[in-house]
Amino acid sequence: MNTITQTNRTILFEEINPEKLNLLTLVGDVRGVNSVSDDKIKEINDALLVRSFDEFLEKFEPVVYSYFDANNQKVIYTSKTGNIEDEF
Repeated sequence: MNTITQTNRTILFEEINPEKLNLLTLVGDVRGVNSVSDDKIKEINDALLVRSFDEFLEKFEPVVYSYFDANNQKVIYTSKTGNIEDEF
C-alpha cells in the first residue's frame, strides 16, 4: 500500500517583495486564451512554488521596514517604502 504524504497546497495572495516576479506578471495577458501552456505552467512553478520556509526566504527575499512614530510611541511595520509619513 502506498502512503500519500501530501494532499494539499496553499496559495498566498500577498506581495512579499515588489522587486520579485508575481503571478500576474508571469501569466501576462490571457484574453481569449482558453488554457495556459505546459511551458508557462512550468515557468510559473519554477518562479513561485516553494516546498519549505527556507526555500520561501531564498526565493522571495521578503523585506520588512519598521518605522517609529514618536508622537504615538508606536512601531509601524510595512513591506512598502512609499506612503510613509515624513514624521516616521
